[in-house]
Amino acid sequence: MKFFTKQKQKIVAVVAVAVCCVSVLSASVYAVTNMFVSREIESATIASPATTVADTSASGGSAVKFSASGGFQANCINLPSACGYPDATNTGVPAGTTLTNSGCVTVNTNGATVQNLNITDCNITVNANNVTIKNVKISGCMYYPIDYSGHTGLTIQDTEIASDCELTTAGMSFDNYTAIRMHVHGSADGFKANSNVVIRDSYIHDLWVTADSHNDGIQTTGGSNVTLTHNTVDTKSQGVCVQFGSTDTGWNVSNNLFHCSGWSLNGNPGTSDSSFTNNRFARVAGWYGPSGLGSSPRITWSGNYYDDTGAVVNQ
Repeated sequence: MKFFTKQKQKIVAVVAVAVCCVSVLSASVYAVTNMFVSREIESATIASPATTVADTSASGGSAVKFSASGGFQANCINLPSACGYPDATNTGVPAGTTLTNSGCVTVNTNGATVQNLNITDCNITVNANNVTIKNVKISGCMYYPIDYSGHTGLTIQDTEIASDCELTTAGMSFDNYTAIRMHVHGSADGFKANSNVVIRDSYIHDLWVTADSHNDGIQTTGGSNVTLTHNTVDTKSQGVCVQFGSTDTGWNVSNNLFHCSGWSLNGNPGTSDSSFTNNRFARVAGWYGPSGLGSSPRITWSGNYYDDTGAVVNQ
């Protein structure tokens, strides 16, 4: 009984020290989970740039990823997944998924699911609402890999668009869709996103470049209500990351890794009432800079920083 009492005292002391350590860390980490539930921190200031990653065990569905030393992790563009960003290792069709070779697919039924297909030189035409496309690889040469317009509720996830010709205008186009963990390459533009679009956890790179092409990771001709969250857009010297149209409102651009030429974000005064937060910009030789938004009105710009140094990026 005497031995048990001493052991209990030691345990209490260790717990006290651990709780003390969590208290010290709380000034720089805003989500600590699976340690002491009573000490979980929901919000605080991040002292240095860090990466927001998906974490289903965290109360908000995301957590902050630091390097092993707890400090700034530089040059994430060299291997995005090492910093928690999307690249070829964590987007597209998951490894080990069995795909069935298929020709063109036309969907006419609301709520249908198209999955586990390998499609070459053909596309998926969606003529219905609330359709899901997942675990699909579309490769080859086609103008619209996914032909979709006039409907709502399309979700594309864990899908790869691998174009091998200049004909392919974009991996996914226009309005009313959600793209999750897509891997898009070889097309003229990565995505066309006008209105009511969500693109997250996706990887866009190595676009099809010609002598007179104007390549964009994500392009809009004007619209509203677009969310770009936690994507890697790596056009290198091939084009801008996001090309805005004449009038764009209600854009939420956050926690992305951008590596593009020209202006990474190329806008004009018609881009308004939008937010750009916690984005990481990798420099490209000869680029104009991170932001060409200029005098755009009612823009929220905060927490954006350079990939190599962590220095603050101003609008």
